[in-house]
Amino acid sequence: MLLLANVFLSLWLSTAKGEVKPCDFPHIKNGGLYHEGKYRAYFPASVGKQFSYYCKRGFVIHSGTHWGYIRCTTQGWEPAVPCLRQCSFPYVDHGVLLERKASYVQDQSAKVKCYSGYRLPNGQDTITCTENGWSPQPKCIRVKTCLKSDIEIENGSLSESDLTYALNKTTQYRCKEGYVTPNGETSGTITCLQSGWSSQPSCIKSCDRPVFENAGTENNRTWFKLNDKLDYECHVGYESIHKDTKGSITCNYDGWSDIPSCYDSTKTCGPPPPIDNGDITSFPLPVYAPLSSVEYQCQSLYRLQGNKKITCRNGEWSEKPKCLHPCIVSEGILETHNIIFRWREKQKRYYESGEMQEFRCKNGYHLAASQTLNPVCNDGHIVYPTCTKSH
Repeated sequence: MLLLANVFLSLWLSTAKGEVKPCDFPHIKNGGLYHEGKYRAYFPASVGKQFSYYCKRGFVIHSGTHWGYIRCTTQGWEPAVPCLRQCSFPYVDHGVLLERKASYVQDQSAKVKCYSGYRLPNGQDTITCTENGWSPQPKCIRVKTCLKSDIEIENGSLSESDLTYALNKTTQYRCKEGYVTPNGETSGTITCLQSGWSSQPSCIKSCDRPVFENAGTENNRTWFKLNDKLDYECHVGYESIHKDTKGSITCNYDGWSDIPSCYDSTKTCGPPPPIDNGDITSFPLPVYAPLSSVEYQCQSLYRLQGNKKITCRNGEWSEKPKCLHPCIVSEGILETHNIIFRWREKQKRYYESGEMQEFRCKNGYHLAASQTLNPVCNDGHIVYPTCTKSH
């Protein structure tokens, strides 16, 4: 007892002089001192003193064994964390560990590679052995994806060809020509979120600012949505084809409803002139602006002669075309002239003006002098050859 008292006295005097600080009884987390009851009376312990200790199941000392020594130093007990968690080699759900060790100890990390379409929580690529085990859990979870098929863009399409998009992936969509996004752009972006696509893309019909002819507008917009109206006013001395100095056009699915043009009233044209056996291809209007054009087409079997398009210039239409009559070859005509078609595969009862047909004389007949077996149809008229009986 006297010796023990001297030890405590020496420690107290050393501490009082500022030489060293003794170590209190160590509380070892996840472990303890061997023969704790026997040695408890020796504390506080002086610098340099060491005691054997053990770690609980699942924990090891730094050397990798289950027991070792803890030593009192001027900074306190060493090691500061006597018992470290020992983590066994993990099985990774939907992935693999890139390095293989029998076990890992606390604070050691291992790289994980997840299978396609999976990843560790929070986008990490490593797991760490902690006091409570692996963190995060060695489990690759399915990555949230958005499907291209989940979204349909009327009058537009996704710019990329991928069928699936990962979480937080942003992709661009583009509108068809003549359509824009709600803010007037030709393209926009959407993002794959946990709840799905961030928004439903929209491509709305648009019309660009029109070109004005002898007219102007106070509206300074550069593009217009479907059904938007645009008012315009003719310059002084001009009027629209409707004899008004002001007008309005509407943005339709096929563009502007009209051209915002104004003209000198003495230079417009009335309805295009009619032609026999034909008509214009568009609905006739009561008034046509200068340089307006219309096209003609002939009825079936009739052939168009001249320019199919006429144009309004200086209040007059250019020369109209003509529809030429076809030629009709009847059995009676063949019988009268003693002729038949030269080629069986080219037999045709109707042929257009300007088209040539080949004939030959019937057996036992020959061509009369100064005639041809290849007559040409001329606006419904044809000079048929005549074959006479051979002698």
